[in-house]
Amino acid sequence: MMTIDDILDIRTEAAFERAALDIFAFQARACAPYREYLGALGIDPGEVRQIGDIPFLPISLFKSHRVYCGPGEPEQVFTSSSTTGMTPARHYVASLALYEKTFRRAFGMFYGGMPVFALLPSYLEREGSSLVYMADALIRSNGGGFYLRDTDRLIADMERAEGPRILLGVSYALLDLAEGPAPKLRDTVVMETGGMKGRREEMPKEEMHRVLCRGLGVERIHSEYGMAELMSQAYSDGGGEFVCPPWMRVVVRDANDPFARLAPGASGGIDIIDLANLYSCAFIQTQDLGQVVAFREGNDPQERPSAPGEDKRRPDSDRARAAAGETRTDTAGNASPDAGFAIGRAALEANLPAGRLPGGQRFRILGRLDGSEIRGCNLLVQ
Repeated sequence: MMTIDDILDIRTEAAFERAALDIFAFQARACAPYREYLGALGIDPGEVRQIGDIPFLPISLFKSHRVYCGPGEPEQVFTSSSTTGMTPARHYVASLALYEKTFRRAFGMFYGGMPVFALLPSYLEREGSSLVYMADALIRSNGGGFYLRDTDRLIADMERAEGPRILLGVSYALLDLAEGPAPKLRDTVVMETGGMKGRREEMPKEEMHRVLCRGLGVERIHSEYGMAELMSQAYSDGGGEFVCPPWMRVVVRDANDPFARLAPGASGGIDIIDLANLYSCAFIQTQDLGQVVAFREGNDPQERPSAPGEDKRRPDSDRARAAAGETRTDTAGNASPDAGFAIGRAALEANLPAGRLPGGQRFRILGRLDGSEIRGCNLLVQ
């Protein structure tokens, strides 16, 4: 059985596939809701020999079932910030140390030890937020602080801070700040997450980012993609592309056929492999719409591997690149150096381990499937 250290040390596609099959075999046996789901599909886990054959568990089962296969009782239960009147999802976490090790490794790959100034009022006002737990742990180790609604103290503390820092905020609170008398920020990564939470009218993400850039004096807005049902997070430095850590993958399925997987560039439902979900389910069928854009394996140029089980009916390459918004790529399909995370690029690179930007799969979120519950990680998309 793999350990979390084995998972977080994954650096190659071959290692990822071996780990995914190992974890699938374990969860197909030990996780009752997943085992029952596979049985309903008529799938014999012993016959699954490649990653493309692994089924994804519908995320709605985290609301109705105890998706858990840990060695003992869970240490923590994280809950989703569901729409008013809806049942929240519940993610049973075997070990907070496991969760902390995971988010620290991913955050460190992208942002090093940058301090975090968190403006997360709606999350602080409820119990069971995995985002609040993560932010609190990063603040304790990296510096920064929590600010419920005291934006004057937030600005003052950020002005006194030295070096690059992160302003992590729920979308509506960042808009309130940007539309107020806040000074222009310096050496700051502004990172939005969480949506409007019913506090403001939803707006296209591109428009929201323009408002934030203009009001806060930054060139681009970073984003965090995460949810209560995942142990891992992906990050975007603007432009709509998220980058996965090495132990996480996104697969796109046909929106009308959950078992048909599509090639990069095609739009459809998002399925996620999060190998850090070691004691729940690592294979999740979400209700997000999106597309896979590109892949970089580790920090070395590699030919992009096929998505697990992808449909070989590839879209026209020019149309796919235009739909995916791909720009400035080399012959291996890797994003060129000037497309990476930046603030002050030199300042951010100085905070990254060995000054290197992380490799990983890149994807876009385009919206939500019709009839699905609005989740905080998604705004409207034009």
